[in-house]
Amino acid sequence: MGFLLVLLASAALAQAPSLPSAPQPGAPLRPAPPSVRDRAVPPATGTAVMRGHVVAASGMPLRRAQVAVFSVEGGPQQRHGTTTDADGRWEIGDLPAGRYTVTASKGGYVTMQYGQRRPFQAGTPVAVADAATVDHLDVTLQRGAVITGRIVDEFGEPVAQVGVQAMRYTYNNDGQRRLTAVSGAATDDLGQFRIFGLMPGDYVVQGSSAVVVLGVGGPPTDSFAATFYPGTANADEAQTVTLALAQETNVQFQIVASKASRVSGVVVNSDGAPMSGMSLSLITSMGGNGFSSSGVGSTAGDGTFTLTSVIPGEHTISVRPARPVEGAEFGNYDFTAHGEPIAVRIVTSKGATLSGRVVWEGNTSHGTTPVRINVQQQVTQPLPFLGGSVQGADGTLNEDNTFKLAGAFGKGYIRTLVLPSGWAIKSVTVDGEDVTDVAIDLTSRAALNDIRVVLTDKLSDLSGTVTDARGTLLKDYVVVLLPNGLKEGLSPRRFISVVRPDQDGSFHAKGLPPGDYVATALDWIEQGRQFVPNVQEQLRKAGKTLILREGQSTTIDLKLTDGI
Repeated sequence: MGFLLVLLASAALAQAPSLPSAPQPGAPLRPAPPSVRDRAVPPATGTAVMRGHVVAASGMPLRRAQVAVFSVEGGPQQRHGTTTDADGRWEIGDLPAGRYTVTASKGGYVTMQYGQRRPFQAGTPVAVADAATVDHLDVTLQRGAVITGRIVDEFGEPVAQVGVQAMRYTYNNDGQRRLTAVSGAATDDLGQFRIFGLMPGDYVVQGSSAVVVLGVGGPPTDSFAATFYPGTANADEAQTVTLALAQETNVQFQIVASKASRVSGVVVNSDGAPMSGMSLSLITSMGGNGFSSSGVGSTAGDGTFTLTSVIPGEHTISVRPARPVEGAEFGNYDFTAHGEPIAVRIVTSKGATLSGRVVWEGNTSHGTTPVRINVQQQVTQPLPFLGGSVQGADGTLNEDNTFKLAGAFGKGYIRTLVLPSGWAIKSVTVDGEDVTDVAIDLTSRAALNDIRVVLTDKLSDLSGTVTDARGTLLKDYVVVLLPNGLKEGLSPRRFISVVRPDQDGSFHAKGLPPGDYVATALDWIEQGRQFVPNVQEQLRKAGKTLILREGQSTTIDLKLTDGI
């Protein structure tokens, strides 16, 4: 019985799509595996070298710490990694010229980036030229904070195999605060758990039971509602746990017993025929605007399924083929559980098929990078977008620059998953209508057949410096870039970016869409807060306006702004 994993709603959309980002500070150093086609593309190599040390707060060298450098602008994100030696030294060579973040991690310590000054803040990008060696890229790792505890039932008896999450509120791309999981553990036979390696900050601790899938009927097993410390099912009533560096805090609470629902049903296709072997997932609202997702098995030969121990609350059953092919069908079913038996009938559909062509406007080589078209889901929807998962029609660009994407549902934006270095989206049109930053509703649509995606190598290039009130050049700050006067109805996500200065104190932002912007320099900004409407209003009032033009470089000098 595994514990539920809380989804980060649109975590990947926090930065401008043209500027890939390294893992968030404090997150485990686990880069996502590439697709099968991506594995055929070897990492880019060059002649640059980066090196430094990883040490503990005491100055003691840390051996066998993991170090990874991630490219941060243009093209498919490159990762180069190594481990430190007995003296805490590391070196990574054969790097192509570019800008990178340096991330270091070791068990029991907080994962940190080079130049990181605050919890959950990005570090300092490091610019490196061909044949250059950049030294003294030293990272100090602090011992992580720890939350331990014990979970009992209403009789004071320990409850085993409860998934426990350390969660924190973060701002999403829609400007809403949502609870997102940072780390987790499961209770043992004594009801005890231990979550370690946490950044300093405020956390909400939640425990929840899992969902079991059975092929036959029967009464639901004992269940427990998702419960927040100190023992409430309401996220708004949760007590915050505040942690300092290396602090260990113990929490104990009673998980709320609940009457579970037994959900039985059948999955049929659009012709009414039973669907066997369909993969099922349960997506559950966890309070605090957060969601969890758990795989719960598959349908039987006659299309039936049974879920036992479904906790009270709002849920969605997501139905997917185990091996999607073109023409495969998908489905979602929303329901609310109150402890009563529930019978459902889920009818799947083929979803929309998207097809079109990519046009390359420019002369820069795009090499062998496997460009793939997909659809980015609107951040207000918890379900992941499905387009791009179907074999044979996954949006991968063909040799003649055409693509086909099947099994797409919902509402989202047509985008590219990966772009070659030096390229960005210029426009997306459907039947001649510009939909570059317009969410397309694919509900009840069978196909979109005339999609034209224009890519350009004429990128905007912004750079600058920041000074304080005395005119002193600063090396530690953030610059928030917001669109100014964007046409109503367009999504601003591609136009919003937060950048940190390189090691020389200058900042760079390449590949933002052309247009009018406001740039505001701050000492720091809470992660995601740039998406909050009233904060954006303050940033625009305090910032400096500028215009970014296609293929042109722009330089701007900013003064540090206080009080936002």
